[in-house]
Amino acid sequence: MVDETVDDKTLFGLDDQELLTRPTVYDRALFKGKVVLISGGGTGIGRGIAVLFARLGAKVVICGRRQELLEETAELIREGVSEHERVEVMTQAMTIRDPEAVQALIDRVWDECGGLDLLINNGGGQFAQDAMDFSTKGWNAVIDT
Repeated sequence: MVDETVDDKTLFGLDDQELLTRPTVYDRALFKGKVVLISGGGTGIGRGIAVLFARLGAKVVICGRRQELLEETAELIREGVSEHERVEVMTQAMTIRDPEAVQALIDRVWDECGGLDLLINNGGGQFAQDAMDFSTKGWNAVIDT
């Protein structure tokens, strides 16, 4: 479990190796043949969710605003999870605030994956401050996603 300071930032949670190897009570094939879409899948909780679903056999689709972070997560999944079998992961850089981009992603998932079994709406903004201190613009950035 990571709890350290790097470049004046305190990091919490599981590191990549722990995401890949931490024991789970679930069968490795629990989601075999299922398609799981995770928004905000490039970092944080979304990254952890994506890795676990891949470990459990799902085809994982991750979307988020920054392609480079999505690719890092996809590479972690491809390299770390696929020791035993081929893992499928698809990425799409986009914002979930854009209804047309969301529809285009759903269409792509349907076309390339044949459907969608599970949607995890994890994407969203956050700021390290009390809710009372948000500006209207900051509040909307958190809530309107």
